[in-house]
Amino acid sequence: MKREYLILLAVNLMAASIATASDKISLVPGANMSRADIYITRASGRSVGILILCPGHNGNGDEMVREDAWAAFAQQENLDLVGLSFASDDNPQDEGYFKAESGSGALLLDGLRRALGPAPRPLFLYGFSRGAQFVDSFVRWKPEGVAAWCAYSATEWENPEARAQEPRGIIACGDEDEPNYSSAVFQFLRGRGMEKPWTWVSLAHTGHSRSVALENLVRAYFASLLLNPGTNGLWLDVDTKNPLAPEELREHPTLASWLPDRSVAETWKNLHQP
Repeated sequence: MKREYLILLAVNLMAASIATASDKISLVPGANMSRADIYITRASGRSVGILILCPGHNGNGDEMVREDAWAAFAQQENLDLVGLSFASDDNPQDEGYFKAESGSGALLLDGLRRALGPAPRPLFLYGFSRGAQFVDSFVRWKPEGVAAWCAYSATEWENPEARAQEPRGIIACGDEDEPNYSSAVFQFLRGRGMEKPWTWVSLAHTGHSRSVALENLVRAYFASLLLNPGTNGLWLDVDTKNPLAPEELREHPTLASWLPDRSVAETWKNLHQP
């Protein structure tokens, strides 16, 4: 009995490791790139979307894909999980992989098709630092494929454009992360001036580092949209955190943050410190 139990345990452990292992897809780097890999963990059931994690400058997304919180969330929500592992040499003349329209965005989409097939599925993107810059650039380049996104502590931003189709998104930064904080605030104000459905998150006493609390909010935000993608959501004042009436929203659009539901709004209230 003991031997049979050990064999069964070994089989179960092997199955679990296979289920959580990520596949590496190596792509041909573009002109401004020195590495172009993605790491993919497929959904355990029928995939309803693709969650793409974008680490900081020249980071390896395989590390994020293997993190328990992101892996468990993707499995729970039936999302294919993707870790970006792009790199560019430090050359001021190069645009770098963080400019999606320069070729890195097309490389990512090609890798997704190779690994997951041609069937379109909504994309959910989360990025930190240069990864956040890639997310911002990608959403501007291909907004129609994106369901929701978060760009945290981006090092640069692209000018927002008014368009009919606009995915919901979070702009976040730590209040001790200058000059990124000021540029993030300015980007949010520009987008809200165009009535984009964006959320602003200011993290107190936080420098240029990842935030567990923010990533918890991002997962709750994404989960809410997966459950109810057509939600009208609600608008809260970025300073007082109080709900905004329609006339207040029209008069002061730049003071408003969009949240998908009341539960996520409460999480935002506890985290956001203007």
